[in-house]
Amino acid sequence: MITGHSREKDIFTNIIRNKSLLNSYIFCGKSGIGKKLFAEELARSALCLNGKAFEECECSSCTLARQANNPDIRIIDDETIKIDRVRDFASDAHISPYFGKYKFFIINNAHLMTRDAANSFLKTLEEPSPTTVFILVTHKEASLLPTIKSRCIEVKFGRLKSEELAHILTQKGYETATVNSISQMASGSVETAIYLMEQNTEPGETFRDMTFENVLTSVLRLKNRDEVKNYVFNLYINILESYKTTYDDTLLNFMNDLLLVIKRLEYNVNIEMAKMYLLTKAEEVLSEKR
Repeated sequence: MITGHSREKDIFTNIIRNKSLLNSYIFCGKSGIGKKLFAEELARSALCLNGKAFEECECSSCTLARQANNPDIRIIDDETIKIDRVRDFASDAHISPYFGKYKFFIINNAHLMTRDAANSFLKTLEEPSPTTVFILVTHKEASLLPTIKSRCIEVKFGRLKSEELAHILTQKGYETATVNSISQMASGSVETAIYLMEQNTEPGETFRDMTFENVLTSVLRLKNRDEVKNYVFNLYINILESYKTTYDDTLLNFMNDLLLVIKRLEYNVNIEMAKMYLLTKAEEVLSEKR
């Protein structure tokens, strides 16, 4: 079941009960916070034969949904969404649902539509079937065509709370000893939290031993977006360890700067600009030690 996003659960529970689902939504927000999972749970809830919205249910429709076999729920999760793919599900969108009241199309990472695919999809949105619901899931809503955005209801999902992240990580079987600390530094994202857990990151160079020259050397070696992001994550963890013992506002501000670098990288900011911003902030902080 869904952890967190209680506001959205309340909203869509009422929508389902009042039979007022619209034809198209955009689920947007930070990457890794459960937007796609929420879309799948919404579809299951709307098709539930027992009317259980966001609750456990063993009806045949819910069972098929959990097995990813419900024919009235289609999930598009391609690395690149091309025009042929759009034409495929668009033709199916005008066919009546097989069993339920609605037919759902969940398009994950909708910003990955090519220009031709987006224009083709727009035509489908302009003449929707009354029983079809499109849910576009994205963390880059600015990349969607304005004409597509204007035809959809945008639902902005917030970041998960640290205790919600901890609950999810525990359910996934991660060790309780490190779950709480990782949850507090994962910026509300399950994706980020799992990344940090898998890294098995141990505090390395402390702030006391850190020099700008060392940071400069490390940053200049970084070759791609993932390497920059990984370095910033690990730097954040090491600064956090120092902050826990000093509660120095300078470190807190630097940690916020590091989170900003990560956010900018997620929105495809130029890598060299991100590295320059990181070095500028590191120099400001480390110069105070001289």
